[in-house]
Amino acid sequence: MKSSSKRLFQFLTFVLIGGNCIAQVKLKSAEISFTTPANTDDKDWNTQIKVSLFLIDGTLVGVAGYNSCDASTPSADMLGCFCCINPVTKFKDNGEIRGPFSIKIFNKVLQQNIQSGYFTVTMYPNGNDRWVFNPKLTLNFDDGTSAGFASYSNAVIEQDAPTATFLIH
Repeated sequence: MKSSSKRLFQFLTFVLIGGNCIAQVKLKSAEISFTTPANTDDKDWNTQIKVSLFLIDGTLVGVAGYNSCDASTPSADMLGCFCCINPVTKFKDNGEIRGPFSIKIFNKVLQQNIQSGYFTVTMYPNGNDRWVFNPKLTLNFDDGTSAGFASYSNAVIEQDAPTATFLIH
């Protein structure tokens, strides 16, 4: 292939074909923060949290938080230990932001695929707990861009309904 033809092919591969950008921008890292609104239920000091990031087809992309393999023993990937927050800390109900907590990425997926995915927040309470919170997910891409998703307000999880699911949009 001639040099000019090769450059044209590369240009078309990375820019626009039929109006669709097919650049291969991939997810580099992700993080999550939480706010517990004032005058609501805070997260108890002994309740652990797990955040999981998925593609729309259910493929696991990343995780942060509680090690669900052994619910009785704190581990290095527990939200609290893994993310440099003491696991015996409450997420107080005074609007204080907790985080950002790093999400360990297993699959560096394409930007357009993750931005149509979802994430879950699951609690592992020790006894009874009910937590009202506002999550903020930030996705960072290998081209230096990032996208924040924070339009979720007053989500509730509790011991009888321990998981909340949020679409990334």
